[in-house]
Amino acid sequence: RSMGVLSTADGRLVSGVFFSHLFKDFNSVREYQIVQRRQDALTIRLVLDESRWEAEQMALREAVELALGSKTHLTWEFPDQIERTPSNKRRPTISHVPVDLAAPTEVSRS
Repeated sequence: RSMGVLSTADGRLVSGVFFSHLFKDFNSVREYQIVQRRQDALTIRLVLDESRWEAEQMALREAVELALGSKTHLTWEFPDQIERTPSNKRRPTISHVPVDLAAPTEVSRS
């Protein structure tokens, strides 16, 4: 399964695997999807267990902002469900931004 690669506003590359590792530590996140339409902006879609969200919200937001940098604009959305592909699969990361994997930048995995 391909998890995709996202690029931050400051030119770093972030593996989509980063989000799967991050969100597994937050019980409030049932499903997620990260969508990038511009290099300087990401939309983070979370399906939540709202009873746990209040306690985890600040730590999750801080962890994402720290990893992506202050120049990356984040939009948070909270749908009831994440859209599926025609074959009923969920795409955790979607990027519409070309990424040059040969560029001398570091891929964040933490």
